[in-house]
Amino acid sequence: MDPLQQHQTNLLDALEAVSRFGWLTRDQITRILWPESTPVTREKLGQRLLGKAQEKGLLLRRVIDGGGSDYVLQWADGH
Repeated sequence: MDPLQQHQTNLLDALEAVSRFGWLTRDQITRILWPESTPVTREKLGQRLLGKAQEKGLLLRRVIDGGGSDYVLQWADGH
């Protein structure tokens, strides 16, 4: 699988996981996608993937009361 195909597969897997659970933190998403990877690797891959998903308007990052953040699916019209 070439890198673009792998990225698309990872993105779809992340969106499916967020859809299934309603919301997930970055750590939860990266543990689902890359369970065997080191925390450093998961962090790097997660930042890249979730950044692209936000740029494309697919995921919305929300700030959690008390600190931290989670990700939810973005409405098609951007709300």
